[in-house]
Amino acid sequence: MSGEKLLSIAEKENKSNMQNLCSILIGVIDLFHFLLIVLPLYPKSMKEYIASVNLFGYTETSAFNRIVYWVLFFLLMLIGAAEIIVTQLKIEKIYKMVIGFSILLGIAAVLFLALTGETYATALAFLLLVLKAGLYMKGR
Repeated sequence: MSGEKLLSIAEKENKSNMQNLCSILIGVIDLFHFLLIVLPLYPKSMKEYIASVNLFGYTETSAFNRIVYWVLFFLLMLIGAAEIIVTQLKIEKIYKMVIGFSILLGIAAVLFLALTGETYATALAFLLLVLKAGLYMKGR
């Protein structure tokens, strides 16, 4: 083989490895939405002060909002696991659908958290969305 062919093959393999790593990291970032459940990001009024509680102890909002939070966070974690599995199985068509749904669901989570006034949770969800979008752009 010529030097140019070897260099071309090495570049293709390097690009493929970078795309694979970015895809796995995007799935891991979606799994990090677990932090929105366990970290004390939500306010709870207690007599004279406001405490921070996790989603398990958060009762200051409507039941509908809490249900939407749980559904969004679990769907994002489920999609994160699916992204990792699909990446390992190298199923490109399904991966594109999953990553598109993941980004849309991440945007929906940020918007819903912002609309309900959950500032700390919104900031964390937005940070996860920015990391996910950056990795997606890097892996393309």
